[in-house]
Amino acid sequence: MRPARGPGRVAAVLLSWVLLTWLQVAMSKHHVDLSSSAKSVFLLNVAPGDTVVYTCPYTFNREMQNMCAREKEYFDKKLFCFEHVIINRNVFLLRDYVRGAYSMVSKYVNNVYTAQFTVPPVVLMNRHFECYCYMDDGNRVVKKTLKVHISKGVVRKTPGCDFNDDYRETTAITNFSNMNRNNVKVCDSYPKGGDTIALLCPVNYTIQPEGCFDQVYIKKGDIQNDKNKLEERFNVSRKWEADKYKVVNIETLFGQKLNSLGDEMSRFAKVPVTNEEISFTCTCQANDGSDTLMMNVYMNESYDKFVKSNHDRGEHSKHNFSSTTVTEREERSGGSASFFGRAVLCVLALLLLGA
Repeated sequence: MRPARGPGRVAAVLLSWVLLTWLQVAMSKHHVDLSSSAKSVFLLNVAPGDTVVYTCPYTFNREMQNMCAREKEYFDKKLFCFEHVIINRNVFLLRDYVRGAYSMVSKYVNNVYTAQFTVPPVVLMNRHFECYCYMDDGNRVVKKTLKVHISKGVVRKTPGCDFNDDYRETTAITNFSNMNRNNVKVCDSYPKGGDTIALLCPVNYTIQPEGCFDQVYIKKGDIQNDKNKLEERFNVSRKWEADKYKVVNIETLFGQKLNSLGDEMSRFAKVPVTNEEISFTCTCQANDGSDTLMMNVYMNESYDKFVKSNHDRGEHSKHNFSSTTVTEREERSGGSASFFGRAVLCVLALLLLGA
């Protein structure tokens, strides 16, 4: 006879089922085919972590009727979603308006245009934009509109690095952003255990090592002595020296995998709750090999302890905004929390195995 399940195991099984169902709902993929209905306006509400797919049978060879000059320019230059989006009839880059948007793919096959993107786990403000679709309807060309609303999730900037200096400061989601990458090659981030970290690279740059933050760079040799050198820590124009680093799996540092996601230009991860001081590096490498930008992560370290005089404090205060100084816990909507819910499932699985 099989032994009866204890109340703890039953509760764990039930909670696992509830969380799995919640994750499937929270992290969803929305596919909108603008040719599938006679209506002219489509409304779509999405949350952090969701993926949006948009399909439009564009008509490129017909005379466009009833188009304002701005829309005609948008159409003629093929500034289509989701690389570009419309906000109050103005064209914006989605990567600027929704910082950290990733997995952006578009293609035009057999007169059908398809595009998709994934909402990042960090969205500080509600976002609204439109996409236009021009298609044949009998003997005329009609315009259809997709209106996308993204609900905000995380309520404060995340400790991370954004090297997109050509984007607006007002849309930044990281503490370190919009620095001139011709001069600033290094970003130092000081997260605490439990924070979400982010690295956002410019166009034509690729995050290294591949799969950051699953794999990261650490310094060879005596890391402790190197990292305490003020002249190295605060020299934002220093060059990347690959021979001083090696690639390791993140489990080497934390004893566990991180919940990470993103693509080759944008990466996010939630670091475990720990009081240990842990340091590692990821980079943005120019695709032509001409430039490397560094993100150095110093977990549970205090920026202030490295600044020992008023002179130093004044000279280096411009870096203070990359430090995680806010102690309040992050608040997340269901969508953004889904980014990390899998960690809870992993813990529950371990409990079940030990039950």
